[in-house]
Amino acid sequence: MSTRTLLLLLSLFLAACPTRGGSDDDDAANDDDSAANDDDAANDDDAANDDDAADDDDAADDDDATESYALSFDGSGVGETPSLDEVVLGAAYTVELWVRVTGTPSGYLLDSRAPGADWYAQWGLHQDPGSNWPDQINWFVSTGGGASEDLVRLHGPDLDAAATGWHHVAIVHDAAAATMYFDGAPVDTVVEPAASRALANPLTVGAKGTAPELAESQLAGLDLDEFRVSSVARYSGAFLPTRTWTPDANTTLLWHFDEGTGSTAEDAVSGRALTLEGISWATQ
Repeated sequence: MSTRTLLLLLSLFLAACPTRGGSDDDDAANDDDSAANDDDAANDDDAANDDDAADDDDAADDDDATESYALSFDGSGVGETPSLDEVVLGAAYTVELWVRVTGTPSGYLLDSRAPGADWYAQWGLHQDPGSNWPDQINWFVSTGGGASEDLVRLHGPDLDAAATGWHHVAIVHDAAAATMYFDGAPVDTVVEPAASRALANPLTVGAKGTAPELAESQLAGLDLDEFRVSSVARYSGAFLPTRTWTPDANTTLLWHFDEGTGSTAEDAVSGRALTLEGISWATQ
């Protein structure tokens, strides 16, 4: 074999063998790929942790949310507070609440009257089949003295025909007249004598009268919420009702009915308790 042939074979052999430097470069590339993959995995883990943290925050927000409640009447329940000496329908006042139809509305929503001999010294709100206006919501103020002499009688719509959802009912008296509003629209107005409203009696919610006559005309087919009495005429002309209220200097009584459990509802003004018997709590 010639020298030239040997040199040619050696050259081919060396060309076929990888150099040490090339191996190091490949290892470095592999190391870079592994590091990049590790970084990607770490980022994925961080993103998953962030998502978990966000879910935890959402759950905490849900836990912090306060659910609102209302009183639900089915004809067997009643709420009563024994004395409301401070709640006087004076020269100007507003009585308002929210109602939701759940069946066929029937009975007294509110009734404040003197027990015993002065049975007819009263004010109230009802849609009572036993009244002369069985298919309307009615507000009245009467004198007392052993005879039912209405000083004020206001008539509103038939609650049974009201659309689903919550509806606002307000009775407003100013210096000249008393007006009933339904969902912010005036529906009836009468002139009312200025001296007729100083009636500070016990208040019954969901029935007519006080003990022992308590179980008359019990309310059915309605939920009640946000009941407020104010010492001023809050509305004049059409308005957009506010769904919830906070006490101010003119608020005499305010029940939110947001307890959701138990047998009492607390007045937000002075803590006066409305004792509940046979009344269910409903969510809004």
